[in-house]
Amino acid sequence: MPSLKSIFRKFAKSSSTVRALPSTSASPPTRLSYSTLEPRLPCELFDLVMKAFFSSEHSVADRRNLEIAAKNMHLTQAKSIEHCGVADPLVLSSGELDAILEEGMTTTTSHIQSLSIYIEENDELLVDSMQSFLRAVSPPDEKTLPPTTLFPSLRSLRVHYHNTPYLHILRDSHIPSLPSQISNLQITFSHSSPAVAERMTREYEAFGFTVDVIKSNPFLKGVGTLSVHGASGKFVKHMAARCVNMVGLDVDQQTDLVALKGFVSSVQSFTRTSL
Repeated sequence: MPSLKSIFRKFAKSSSTVRALPSTSASPPTRLSYSTLEPRLPCELFDLVMKAFFSSEHSVADRRNLEIAAKNMHLTQAKSIEHCGVADPLVLSSGELDAILEEGMTTTTSHIQSLSIYIEENDELLVDSMQSFLRAVSPPDEKTLPPTTLFPSLRSLRVHYHNTPYLHILRDSHIPSLPSQISNLQITFSHSSPAVAERMTREYEAFGFTVDVIKSNPFLKGVGTLSVHGASGKFVKHMAARCVNMVGLDVDQQTDLVALKGFVSSVQSFTRTSL
């Protein structure tokens, strides 16, 4: 069965090239228009492919390439991509996340179903904004606003860290709390080199986290499915300890299963995904 990426490439190649409107010396600057060729696949099928794309883990480059390719596609396809992007925005800066929170505070019709946040090394501003965002949508006993008034459709949070030490996530409480409606939490780590990953694992091991210490932090009671890729087995174990109602756990093939002893047998679904 062809992969999602191969299907996407087929869409991009099958669309006509970007067309420029004719211009004269008195005309405004050249604009780009969408393809006028009819889509090769039914709109319903294209919608399903796009929903599958946005509901799975992809790099920032993949998301940006999709946005660029949309300008070469038929208008109905471009609108489908735009609709999926509104439901699952990709956040790269504190300003973008602050704008989403501000919009959520002024409307009760937010269509955001999943939020993807990409955090580069030492981006403290975005980390601060994420903490503020999550506290703002926390349960009413912790904040003045009930969770149903802010992003009522939000069900999934995906956070991708690049060259960020594992211990910062728990020690500095990057995810202080979550609203009960968020049932799917995905945390992914990427590193510029294997040496960086090894150093961060050693730092985490040396810090001396214990399950009791982790459980002293707020539980993430709404999380039913936890996915952690690119981290040490102990980090996965400590995050799982916070998800007291977890029924599904997904890790990558490199995760040390010895550290997860007890959790693997206690969940209904355990998967190891190849990266």
